[in-house]
Amino acid sequence: MRRFVVAFTALCVGGVLAGCGGGGKGMSTAQVTGTVTYLQSQTLPDNAEIHVVLEDLSQQGMPEGVLAEQSIPAAGKSVPIPFALDYDPKGVDENRAYSIRAEIRVDGETRYMSGQSYPVLTHGAGSTADVVVMAVQRKESASLPLVGTYWKLTSLGGKHIIAVGDAKREPHLTLVTEMTRAVATGGCNQLVAGYVLSGRNAIRFSEFASTRMNCPDVMEQEHALETALVATKAYRIGGTRLDLMDGDGTVVARFEAATPEED
Repeated sequence: MRRFVVAFTALCVGGVLAGCGGGGKGMSTAQVTGTVTYLQSQTLPDNAEIHVVLEDLSQQGMPEGVLAEQSIPAAGKSVPIPFALDYDPKGVDENRAYSIRAEIRVDGETRYMSGQSYPVLTHGAGSTADVVVMAVQRKESASLPLVGTYWKLTSLGGKHIIAVGDAKREPHLTLVTEMTRAVATGGCNQLVAGYVLSGRNAIRFSEFASTRMNCPDVMEQEHALETALVATKAYRIGGTRLDLMDGDGTVVARFEAATPEED
């Protein structure tokens, strides 16, 4: 027993065991705390993430300039969103300036960011910061024309379409200018309908006709496409995506611009 006590004491003195009494040389830490707020009346999606950074302004944008950072999932949180950054005070130079920077990201894309400096730690600044982030202006790609574009069907009523076999057609929709006719397929039969454009993004389909091939694996999908076209009252194009919507603004069918498949 005496040998065990002596050995244990020796380990503590040698610094081999962590937590064997005071006087350890572990890194001391301090905190910068605060909140992140955005002013837009929008709800953050569940996959949004708040990213907060404590940085040395003289090395801003460089890895060595970051003293601490924290990523906070936005799911279930409302503004103001609190943060707490642990940092090593030994890394702070009183002659330098430090600041808090914050971003809100969705799928890795920055949607909000702080537009001003929030000084902390030195030159009379404290250890708290209430950061306001503003929406980032997103550059939208030029939208494609509704008529004449080959629109590949990607979902119906929020459900992804099923894959089609080699002998079947790719589900799609094309509006033909000269004939004011829409040609579509859910994967097997060809559907032809008239269409009328009126007002702002208003569209109606009518005069439906279809071939009558029997394709059991996609018949339900084809019927759903025809039902969606009948229900369509408006459309929306964003970049390469086309949404068809019913009278309540619900997306009933979604398409993506594509290159027509070869027969």
